[in-house]
Amino acid sequence: MPKEKLKTLNVSSGRARAAAWKPSNGKGRDLRDDVQQFKRDLIINSAIDVFFEKGFQGTTVDEIAAAMSVTKAVVYWNFSSKLELLDEIADRMLVKFSRCLDCLDPERSAVKNLAELCFTHGATVLGNQKQLAVYLFERRRVSPPLKQKMASQQVLLMDALVNLLQSGVHTGEFRVNDYELVAYDIVSLNTMAFDWRWHQDVPRHSLENLSVHLAEQALRLAGYAGQFPFDDGELTLQQP
Repeated sequence: MPKEKLKTLNVSSGRARAAAWKPSNGKGRDLRDDVQQFKRDLIINSAIDVFFEKGFQGTTVDEIAAAMSVTKAVVYWNFSSKLELLDEIADRMLVKFSRCLDCLDPERSAVKNLAELCFTHGATVLGNQKQLAVYLFERRRVSPPLKQKMASQQVLLMDALVNLLQSGVHTGEFRVNDYELVAYDIVSLNTMAFDWRWHQDVPRHSLENLSVHLAEQALRLAGYAGQFPFDDGELTLQQP
């Protein structure tokens, strides 16, 4: 495509082409879908790095493009604005957090459920530090629908923790006086752990060991006095 034509591309034309294109083989997704998604992922990763270094307001689309050695037309072909990029970053973080709740099993004890939930949540936090930093520090700038989605996800996590704490108290495994306060303590412990490894030139612990540590501390906050409910190596990180 000639360079001068690239400069005149606008978001509506790019999205119209993307919406109009249909797979020719009738089998749904094909290589072109994967290439397009790969490009979007590269742009998102570039935006995370630049937002993290310079902040959302201090970043231009030109700088995001320059970090990828492309023109801003490439960015605008995939995203309509800098705000849409921020929304996508936040939304992807929400998806990762929502998956943490998938480990809950009503047939297991509250102790095991709380331990695995906090392990998984901790690993998500520690494994996505830059993205989470952007999510936390720029959350007031996301669009209203994303703000509502973020609030809803926070409620889901808090409700899950409160229910586990109540269940554990009922079975005598936990000792908690204020369920919501302890649930908030656990969320805060895990969420703010994202900053820990940035201060270590050489990480002293693996991601799995740190996540187990966070799970152990969550159990202590719940008043659990027994042994950790999983054997060494039984809790493992899920591969993407």
